[in-house]
Amino acid sequence: MSRNKKIALISSSVVLLLLIICTLLLPTFYSSNYGRVFFEKKLSKKLNVYSTIEHLSLSWFGPQIAEDIQFRNHDLSINVKSVTIDIPFWKIFKLDHITQKTIFNLDTTFKLKDGMFVLPSRSAKIADCNAELKIENNQAFLTARGITSDVKRKGSFSLRGNKDKNLHTSSINFKSENIPTYVLDAVFALRYPEKKAFFSKFLGEHVDLNYNTSQRNRSGPIDIEVDSTYCFSKMYFQREKDTLHLNRDLKATLHISEDLSTLLLQNINPLFLTGISSIDPCQIFISRKNFRYPLPFDKNKLNISFGTVDMKQIAANLGDSLNFLITILKLPQFHRGDDVSMWFTPMNFKIENNIVTTDRMDVLIDHDIHVCTWGQINLANNKVDMVLGLTADALKKAFHIKNLPDDFVLQIPMKGKTNKIKFDVKKAAAQIALLMAGSTTKGWMGDVLGTLGQIHAKKAPPPKRPFPWEGKGVYKPSPDKNPFDDFYQFLD
Repeated sequence: MSRNKKIALISSSVVLLLLIICTLLLPTFYSSNYGRVFFEKKLSKKLNVYSTIEHLSLSWFGPQIAEDIQFRNHDLSINVKSVTIDIPFWKIFKLDHITQKTIFNLDTTFKLKDGMFVLPSRSAKIADCNAELKIENNQAFLTARGITSDVKRKGSFSLRGNKDKNLHTSSINFKSENIPTYVLDAVFALRYPEKKAFFSKFLGEHVDLNYNTSQRNRSGPIDIEVDSTYCFSKMYFQREKDTLHLNRDLKATLHISEDLSTLLLQNINPLFLTGISSIDPCQIFISRKNFRYPLPFDKNKLNISFGTVDMKQIAANLGDSLNFLITILKLPQFHRGDDVSMWFTPMNFKIENNIVTTDRMDVLIDHDIHVCTWGQINLANNKVDMVLGLTADALKKAFHIKNLPDDFVLQIPMKGKTNKIKFDVKKAAAQIALLMAGSTTKGWMGDVLGTLGQIHAKKAPPPKRPFPWEGKGVYKPSPDKNPFDDFYQFLD
């Protein structure tokens, strides 16, 4: 062998040896300060927070250990004593691309020890968080627990879950009490920064949540109990693959805020009110019969055969429909954007084939003006086909019209779309003028009512008496009669 060839062979061997040594030392390098800075930058970019890792202990075949980890932003501080994951070193860099499907390929154990989520501005925290996720043979087992506290209350949570891809089974058992929702908001915002106050604006400051399910082939019962500052409900669903049914009638008590009303009442809000907040708790009932909720949600497939919303007393801003009333009834004491108190009778509704149908709901505005509404909303195109009714009581007070039957309702069509309701002001004014003329001219009222009856084509649906503001008790539907029967007859 020539001298040049020997030099080349020795050089190649040295380079190969150096490459092998460097490769073997990669875990050591990434455990050093340089490695920690690398992972800190990746975490900071991924979570949009400031991240620090005090100590890393990486090895080729695991386990991989990170200790004294901190995440901070302007809202939230997260401290974790240690995270241990039992995977080979080369799989660390694939964790960024893990999905629910590929996670079962890991065959690993993940442990989180002594985690703490602190929200300094609210003096709220979730502490002593310990969790373990074990994945092997296409099976996953998860356990977690922790304690919660803020300036008012203390609580705890526990979670047990498993999933078996071979048997296509899964179960989750989650129990909690006094979870401070502001901490959940801050944690959720790490992943979805555009969703501010996601939990607190719907649930209030605290929530007790119990969630239990046991499924096979994506089918099985799902039981949810929610008791929060704003909401109380027990919901018993039955999942059948991509559809939720109800095992029992759903009942809920809500303290409505503006955000919650936007979420729950946007499609069953006949007066299209804004800025709604409860004076009395709102009661919601949904029948289990033919209830279908698609997963993922698709309004085209939603079906509620019968439901009731009883908002009782609320405060609301004067929206388009109420501004119309201000104009037509000449109510100078009200101005657009004012908050007014409103008292409601229960409203029955159904949602079928993209159509929301509501029966008659009577409303007393500012303890003085009595109106009512009923009709339909098309969810597919947001078109409105409803009626705003001016009762005999409202007409008598506004225009001093005499000789009106107590059950008379002047019907004013509400057309357009949910974000832009249209009223025929001239037509309504003409009908009111006709009533005023009939009131002042002896013997004309009967002819006027006959003429209006021809214009309206249909008589107004019956009210639910007694009205709550009459102080004569609460309206109760007959137990032997579907509360919608009278309205179905009216529609026919």
